[in-house]
Amino acid sequence: MELSAELKRLDELEKEKNTLIQDIDQYNNDLETFYNDAKTVLSEFEEEINPIKTNDDLNSLESLVENLRTNLKNEINEIEDELKKLNKESISLNQEIKSLEEPLSDIKEVDNKCPVCQSDISEDKKNELIHMYEETINTNNKKIGENNEIITKLNKDKSLKDANLLKLDSIKTKIYQNKHIVGDLDKFSRSMETVNSKINELQGKKNKFNSSYRSFSGIAFWRSLFWLNWQNKHC
Repeated sequence: MELSAELKRLDELEKEKNTLIQDIDQYNNDLETFYNDAKTVLSEFEEEINPIKTNDDLNSLESLVENLRTNLKNEINEIEDELKKLNKESISLNQEIKSLEEPLSDIKEVDNKCPVCQSDISEDKKNELIHMYEETINTNNKKIGENNEIITKLNKDKSLKDANLLKLDSIKTKIYQNKHIVGDLDKFSRSMETVNSKINELQGKKNKFNSSYRSFSGIAFWRSLFWLNWQNKHC
């Protein structure tokens, strides 16, 4: 390869090296950003992770995230089951209240008559029925109120867990993306080694040529000086 062609190739390799440096820096920044995001999310679960450099690091992170997701989904399922149970209970209590409201109203309006069978009853029995209906209604309303408080708390807890599950889902998706980044970084590093090797080889040839050129120029200079001195003495 002629010198001019080698110098041209050297310039091309330097540009290729600069491009690789930019790509490596960008991918490392992307990997660092993902690591910081994952670290922040996992800190909410009191988990710590090491900086991500290899696919082994990503595989370890993936295993951790999957375990957290499984536990979180189980907790969410338990909350949903409890919510269904409480809602079902409240519906049943409310239906009982409604079933008692009409006979309670009737027995208050009818003199000494059972609101169900219409048989004659004493004043004491009437008051006993009124008290029983009202106590059951009040007890049920109190229980429904307690259930509603628990349901509100469980829904709030479930919302937080749903949000955390979405965060873990996002990390899981990004793990796959960052495996490609780690793979590309490995390729870039190997390319950089190859480019640097070629640059060093061509740079060595360039330096050798420059050294030879300087040596040749020095010899030519002294020869010219000698010739001039000889002419001055003999002409």
